[in-house]
Amino acid sequence: MKTLVPLTPTIEYSNKKVRLIDQTYLPIEEKYIITDDYKEVCAAIYRLSIRGAPAIGVAGAYASVLVSDSINTNDKKSFLDQFLAKTNEIANTRPTAINLSGLSKNATKSRKF
Repeated sequence: MKTLVPLTPTIEYSNKKVRLIDQTYLPIEEKYIITDDYKEVCAAIYRLSIRGAPAIGVAGAYASVLVSDSINTNDKKSFLDQFLAKTNEIANTRPTAINLSGLSKNATKSRKF
């Protein structure tokens, strides 16, 4: 799509970091949160720095990628236990956000692999 102004992604994942626009500053200022810590993404969801169901869902998914990157084990059960605990933490950041609770449910299904 061609626009007069370059599109600004709300959220993206690159080089093992999440970069998201802090919507609490809009429209006055354009500030970004750049982190490799899933807890920082959770905090951004909680304080409404990222808004809108699709963006919250993507933020939760990227937070789960950061969780996955941070777990240091070769044991599948240990990995899944840690991953599921932290994805539940992500989902509970905003309990009414259906996209986040879906993340947790889908992660739990992965336990069958």
